[in-house]
This record gives sequence, C-alpha cells and structure tokens, in this order.
Amino acid sequence: MDTSQAIASSAQTTLPRQQSVRHFLVSGAVTSFLAVVVVSGLGFLESILVARILGEANFGVLALLLSFWNVASGIAAFGMPLAVAKYLSGEAATSRQATRQVLRSALLTTFIMSLGVALSSGLLAASVLASASAPVQSLVLFSFAVPLALLLTPALIFAGALQGLGDISRLNIRLAVAALFAVAAAVGLSMFFSVGGAFGAFVIGTTLPGLLCARRVLVRVRQLPEARLNRCITPANLVNFGLPYLLAQLVVLLALYAVNATIVSTGGFAALGSYAVAFALANVITFIPSALSIPLIPTLSSMSVHDPERGRELIPRAMRMVAAVTIPVTGLLIAFSDMAVSFTYGSEYANASGPLALLSVSIALLSISGIVGRQLASTGQMWLSLGINATWSATVVVCAILLIPAGGALGASGAILSGYFVTTVLSFFVGARFLKIDFARMGPFALWSAVYLAAFLLLSLSAGVLRMPLVLATTASAVVSSLYLFEPTERLAIRELFALSTLRRRAP
Repeated sequence: MDTSQAIASSAQTTLPRQQSVRHFLVSGAVTSFLAVVVVSGLGFLESILVARILGEANFGVLALLLSFWNVASGIAAFGMPLAVAKYLSGEAATSRQATRQVLRSALLTTFIMSLGVALSSGLLAASVLASASAPVQSLVLFSFAVPLALLLTPALIFAGALQGLGDISRLNIRLAVAALFAVAAAVGLSMFFSVGGAFGAFVIGTTLPGLLCARRVLVRVRQLPEARLNRCITPANLVNFGLPYLLAQLVVLLALYAVNATIVSTGGFAALGSYAVAFALANVITFIPSALSIPLIPTLSSMSVHDPERGRELIPRAMRMVAAVTIPVTGLLIAFSDMAVSFTYGSEYANASGPLALLSVSIALLSISGIVGRQLASTGQMWLSLGINATWSATVVVCAILLIPAGGALGASGAILSGYFVTTVLSFFVGARFLKIDFARMGPFALWSAVYLAAFLLLSLSAGVLRMPLVLATTASAVVSSLYLFEPTERLAIRELFALSTLRRRAP
C-alpha cells in the first residue's frame, strides 16, 4: 500500500484496521529511516566540514548566530508548518476546499510574520554579535543576510503540507536532495565567505525542502474530492494552534541562546565551538525518533479525529520501540565520546568529549519522552506543550547560571541534562493525567534504559584495553534483552520492519 493511500484511507469515516495503521507506520518508518539517515548523515558531514574549515572560534561565532536565527525564524514561522500538517491529515483530509483554505491562511500568516521579523532582525542580529565581540565583517554581513533569509520562511509551509497529505516517500526524497545540495553549498561558501557562507548554506538547507515540495502539494490538493466540511477551519484555528506552539518553541530557543551566550561570556567563542561540536554529535541520535515521527504525526492526527483510543494505545508502543533502538546507539556514543570527537572533528575539539557524553543522555531522554509531545501536537493541546517546555527552559537557565561559570561547556551540558530529566518525568505525568495514556507497561523499559545508560556512563570513564570489549558486550546485551521486553504485536512490527527493509534492498 502506498503511504498516501494509507493516510487517505485512515481519514475515512470507517475506522482504519490495526494492520493498516501498523503497515503505514512501519513502511513510513522504513522510508523515513532511510531518508533521515541520508539527511542526518549529510547534515553531520556538513557540520564536520564547516567546523574544520572555520576553526574553533569561528565555529563558535556561527553557533551563536544560528541560535539567534532559530529564534527569529521560529517567530516568523509561527508554528504554521506543524499546524498545516495536523489539519491536512485530520480535519481537512477529505476536502479540497478546506485544504486550500488552510494553505492560504497559513501562507498569509507566515508571510506577515516573516516580513515583520525581517524588518527588525538585521540590526538586532548585528547587536547580538557585537555584544559578544564578533568580527566586524560578520556584523555588516548579518545586518542584511538575516532579514533576507527570513523572507523565505513561508516555503516551510509546503513541507508541512506534504507531510500532512501523507506523501511521506516523496517528502523524504526532497529532504535528501535538499541536504545534498546544502552540503555542497556549505563547503564552497564556507571556504570563500567564512562564517557568512556557512550561514547561507544553513538557510538553503532549511528552506529548500519546502520549495521542492510546493509543486507536489498543489498536485495532491487537486486530487482531493470537492467535499464540504461540517465545521469550517478558520485562520483563528491555525493561530490558536500556532501561537502556543510558537511560545513553546521560543522558551526553548531563548534558553538555548542564553546557554550559548553564557558560555561565550565565560569561556569565549572557542568554548562555544567545542560545545556546538558536542551538541551536533549528540543530535545524531535523533535520526531514530525522527524516522518514526514523520509517519507518526499524520497517523496520530487522523486517529485523534476517528479513533482516539487507539491513538492513545499507540504512544507507549512507539516509546518502547524508540527506546530499544536509541539506548544502544546512545551507549556507543557515550562510551566512545573521545574517539568520536577526535575522529570526526579532529583533536582541536578534544574538550567536547565530556559534554558529548552528557548531551547524549539528554538526547536519549528527549527521543523517548518526545513521543508524548507528538500526541499533544496531534490533538492540538499545545498549551500543555508550552507548560512542559517552559519547565525545561526554567530548569536549564537556573542550572546554567550555577554550572557554566565553573564548568564551561561541561556545565552547560549538565544544565541541558537536568532540564530533560525534569521534563521526561513531567511528560509522563501529563500523558497519564491529561491524555489518559496508560504507561503501566513502560516500567520495565524505563528501568532497562536507566540501567544501561548508567552502565555506559561508567564505561566512558575507563581508559584500559578492556573498554572496547566491555562496551561491545554491554551493547549486545542491551539489544538482546530489549527483545524480551516487547509485546507480541510489537515483535510482529519489528519483523515487518526487517522484511520491508529486505524487500527494498532487493528491489531493482
């Protein structure tokens, strides 16, 4: 079954069969996994090449600028890409008229926000860099580059629309093509234009997927039936979804910017460069939940309309599968953090190994608990997401103030870990209390995850010849033991995953 057909069938008044939902998720996860591996791999390669070209200090300047860019572009997008994905896979899934109305409203909202942010961001970006004693040429360049880049933000709507329409395979292809182009641009532009070139390549990689998706979205919209909905989806619906999502993102992005700025003020751009390297390496872990999230979001959005109970049952299953794959990968990155840094970014960034171990644990917690966030988004309960993110930001900022002056990049990593530990606990509480999710069967996996993460952290402290065999043995035991914690239906999904992967490899 094609993924677009699967999501269309799930949007009908007759409820989708369990096997159809599982097939859509598994097949979507396979194509998404392949795409995310390619996209994440190319993004990781881009980070390595840019870091080696720019050097530690200039890479720190780029990291601070990107922190500012993430805040500005987040405001400009106003949560519209995710809102479009939700409504096109849920309430507007069967109506061409409603889909067009959603797209028009989202594009207009994003254009207005982008224009407003662009008019005020240039001088603000320059002042931010000036306060951190950045090079003068960077100040002049970013006074013009940031506003121009923000005007491309409406293109992001089309990537969210293609995801909402269930055209997962074509979305993944476009993401991979954009990532490949961004790597080539990053190498060339960084060599000739230093930090400014690297920033331009990052903007290209961010906005190009939406531009590539635009034509396919228009084709898919024309294929929808001309049906009227009982309830009209108004611009106010999109804003009511986008505003709390925007605030939820802003509190996180502002906290990350505060962490970066504090590192610069206490240790300089070189310290921020090492921290940025550790953060980039740790984010390699996110390709696992990202692969599942691409098909999961439209599925949950459809189920929230047609079968909420089954949508709630899907959450702990997805969390268990993500944990089973994430923890062994995280463990390898923790135990071999020093080798990972020196092999990829070089000995210049050796100080990033300690922060990498702590950030890897943080990303693992985010990967597992973030599934609850997907359910909050699919059901439109973004104010709860805002509460979780605000708690994370408050925890991180307080811990950063206490830890960074003495610990530098390592203290910043400890602050991030503290934030994710608190919000992981809070996510389980919110899921059980407000979303009515039954987490009873997550207990064994939670204990399993804690034990193996602690074991890998202890192994990272050893430096003898036994570290390699001990780490490999621990990883193997983690993989084998996780299989015994799955339910029969989850083992079936794993077998389908391997079967689909094999068929795709054999296909001409």
